[in-house]
Amino acid sequence: LKGKHATRVESLLHLEKQVASLINLFEIARDFNECLDFQETAQILYKKVLPELSFEQAELIILAREKVPPLISKIYLISRKGVEEKTSVSISPAEQDWLDKAFSEKNFTALEGIWLFPLILEGEFNGLFCVQGAEKQDLAKFEVLASQLTLQVRKVSLYETVRELSIVDGLTRVFVRRHFLERFE
Repeated sequence: LKGKHATRVESLLHLEKQVASLINLFEIARDFNECLDFQETAQILYKKVLPELSFEQAELIILAREKVPPLISKIYLISRKGVEEKTSVSISPAEQDWLDKAFSEKNFTALEGIWLFPLILEGEFNGLFCVQGAEKQDLAKFEVLASQLTLQVRKVSLYETVRELSIVDGLTRVFVRRHFLERFE
């Protein structure tokens, strides 16, 4: 009886950990809804995901919209040190290989210690989430996170497009008067 009781208690503790982890993923998704730029999204990954799921580092690679082959517009490196936005458009050969592999396969790919999650919504390749040094038992959680990131990247991209359309004249590609007045204030 003691053995069965210990097994049940261990099983219950395992289930409690899984439920707590799922609740944390839900809270992360809720936090994503509140941010409207990629820097905030990367900060949420750093503050909420890094403590929850162990990994060495992750890269959130954002692609320019409507470009084939895909061109990288932004890269956010998330590690124990914090969030670093790569400002240069040049990427390492490894990052280019990841992008080519993800673009050709269009689904989750596991390489040597690296997981690639293409962020594809409605057939449009929006970005790539690369995780290095993660544990195998966390794969399902990263898949859920990647699906949430797919929606988040699309939402932020659309928000940036709308923001640009509201301050730039479509015909002349010059800032509209209202934008200049706001900047002068």
